[in-house]
Amino acid sequence: MKTYKQVLLIFIFLISLFLTSCGEINVLVLPKEKGKNYLMGKAHYSDWTGRGGTLKLFDKFNSSITCTGERTLIKPSTTCAGKEYYAKLVCSNGRIAEFYFTKLSCLDAYGLAKDDQGNEYEVFWGISEELMKNKIIEYEGNSFSLTINQLKF
Repeated sequence: MKTYKQVLLIFIFLISLFLTSCGEINVLVLPKEKGKNYLMGKAHYSDWTGRGGTLKLFDKFNSSITCTGERTLIKPSTTCAGKEYYAKLVCSNGRIAEFYFTKLSCLDAYGLAKDDQGNEYEVFWGISEELMKNKIIEYEGNSFSLTINQLKF
């Protein structure tokens, strides 16, 4: 009986690891300088270990500008929190940005980015739609008029 419980616990652990390491999550990239366009989109975890993945973002005010890239684990951790990642993003308008971010939990992370023109950004990885809406309202000030349904992509 003890062996059955151990196998069951291991199975549950592996399923939870799989569910928190695969799938898509929201990403929001806000310029540190107010008044500049921001990026939003999805990151996809392409492997069950959470080491790699891709991301696709778009400029909220110019939908013809899209950005794609990949993330790579650069500092492992025995827990979800504390893992550090690097991502390089290439945009359709020729801009290139590098991200460095740290996992705060299994699902979210925070970091900084800098593009090839010297602009700096805050990166919110795994952000909920509600928190994304609040961050955008804070960034844009009171002029924000989109509903949460318009933020879905």
